[in-house]
Amino acid sequence: MLKSIAQAPKTTEDKILFFFESGNFTDGLELFKKNYNSSNPPSEILALGIFRELQGKGAVQISFDFINEVDQWLPDNEKLKRAQEIANDGIFDIRLKAGHDALKKAEALAAEFNSMAKTGAVGQEKLREENERVFRNMVESALEKFKEALKFKPTDIRTLRRMQFCYEQLEQSEEVEKILRRVAEIELGPTEGLVEDETKAIEIPKIESEEDIRQRKLEELQAESERFHKMEAEGKIDELIPELKNFLLKEQDFQEGRVLLAKIYLDRKEYFLCQRMIDWVLHVDPRFKPGVELQKRFQEQRLGLLKRGANSFLSKALLLGTYHGLPWFQKAEKCLSQALEIVPNDVEILDNLHLVYSYMGNIAEATRMRGRLLLEAPDFKPTWDKEMEKSHCFLAGYAYSEEPDSLNLFRKFRKNFLLNNFLGSKFNFFYLSLSPSLISIAKRYKIPPLAFRAFLFPLKILFREILKNVP
Repeated sequence: MLKSIAQAPKTTEDKILFFFESGNFTDGLELFKKNYNSSNPPSEILALGIFRELQGKGAVQISFDFINEVDQWLPDNEKLKRAQEIANDGIFDIRLKAGHDALKKAEALAAEFNSMAKTGAVGQEKLREENERVFRNMVESALEKFKEALKFKPTDIRTLRRMQFCYEQLEQSEEVEKILRRVAEIELGPTEGLVEDETKAIEIPKIESEEDIRQRKLEELQAESERFHKMEAEGKIDELIPELKNFLLKEQDFQEGRVLLAKIYLDRKEYFLCQRMIDWVLHVDPRFKPGVELQKRFQEQRLGLLKRGANSFLSKALLLGTYHGLPWFQKAEKCLSQALEIVPNDVEILDNLHLVYSYMGNIAEATRMRGRLLLEAPDFKPTWDKEMEKSHCFLAGYAYSEEPDSLNLFRKFRKNFLLNNFLGSKFNFFYLSLSPSLISIAKRYKIPPLAFRAFLFPLKILFREILKNVP
């Protein structure tokens, strides 16, 4: 049986994770808090799984609140402590960026005011005071955001330097001196008796530029990528997966890592997880070549699986007949429809869907598929048409297997009076549903074809009269 691409959640943990995977954080948190608390804490796997989903979907604040609460329920858990550090880093980065953006706006505003003053546009004292007030408010807002960021990383030099700049703009010299002392303590270690002149004489080390930071990060990611690929080559997959997942929590833009994880999922036939990882990669960069190539490989493998499943279901359906085989026809239709999404112009898939819909009595869909099929291959003869020419599965075929002329009479009537109208097609569907079961009973109890000839004889006479003038 074809393995389901997305399996329905079974346990409570599966249901909770399903909510978070779907982006439904509200229901997920509600179900989580309903089942777990300090006296009944969740498993480490569930807690980390929820945290990964929240981080992966950019819900940094929610993941921060969640992991800090769960950490109290599961104290001394090293993995949760690590997750807590990651959450703190995320909040810190958000606060730091907010402060940086606010400071940039203040600097832009100050430049605009200076430009206006040079051109004489600002001539009134009140307007100048108002501009200064707006500028100070923006700098104070940036300062507050830097203070919030510092709570998460009290020794971060970058944040302290930005706070120093804000205090300088606000002309708060005492606070500037405090910042300088704090920076000196962090860089040089605790000092005593540091006088004012010494503080001002401290040589401030050069801070990495954004380009230097970006280059260093690229080199670190490249080194990690090589290490992960080496682990894969050595077959250390069970060790690689959790390590790679944890690294991706910290470095969410590590595209090569996500492609590697998706490839592992594909090799393990974990198609749902593979598709999610590929979707993430292509959402970030639709032209990322390794992601595009893996998507193509995934679709080819999935297509082959769907085709094999559809053929298996269709074979069982045809063996059981239209009535008893209906569930198998429905399964085949589901597989073929998914396969058609991957290759919309595949003649084999269109032909099989036309066959399935015809047997199921879905005339509208069968007609639509027939139109698409003939549009792609005008000279192609649908399998359904071939089936209509066979006799092994119909009552008339069983009864008149040794009388070709009589059998052709029934075929001619079906072709000219049944298949070309709605009611006739419905009757033909009923006929197809009933025939296999009756023939199976006849063979089991050795009922001769002669008995069926007697039953069909009146119809034979009637059809002959009706078709007398039909060429």
